Amino acid sequence: MMLADLLEKLTRRVENMLFRAVVRYVRLSEQGGARVAQVAGRAGETPDDVTVMLPYGFDHIPHPVDGSGHGAEMIALMVERNLVVALPAMDRRHRARSGASENGEVSLYDDQGQRITLKRGRKILIETDILHVVAVNKVIITAPLAEFSGNVTIGGNLTVAGDITDQTGAGNARSMAGMRETYNGHDHAENDNGGPTGTPNQEM
Repeated sequence: MMLADLLEKLTRRVENMLFRAVVRYVRLSEQGGARVAQVAGRAGETPDDVTVMLPYGFDHIPHPVDGSGHGAEMIALMVERNLVVALPAMDRRHRARSGASENGEVSLYDDQGQRITLKRGRKILIETDILHVVAVNKVIITAPLAEFSGNVTIGGNLTVAGDITDQTGAGNARSMAGMRETYNGHDHAENDNGGPTGTPNQEM
């Protein structure tokens, strides 16, 4: 057999093993712990139970194929006759419109416009409508400064190790400690003789 024939045979074998496929749907395997897909490959082939090779710590379920036949795409590899594995899917219908914009940045996004982007300068940008943090015991934020631009609602008690300051008080009375000090030491003129009163009997 000529070398050209051997190369052609090898090429056909590789082509039969590796192919681009459109994702029909993805589900969790009956054994659990793995995502499996049904895909449309060459010549209308629809291999079922294609194991999707997801990176450790990441999971996603691509949108199924739509009525026009367009869907997420993946590269599938037929390892054995009854074993097909695939790389994570990409979807041309829902490309990232923004997010990572500089070299080295990383973005996680979906088709709803939600994004988590690791920005340059050690900044993390989260874009969503509702940020829901579920913690069984405690949420700890360690930072020299935390800023909230909107209203803050607290369903339970508020305990502060430092002071509380607002923007409406006058002078020293802008902080809780200042208001307490002002109240505890204040006096005022009496109506009958104009003399100053004593300080309050009950202090804050």
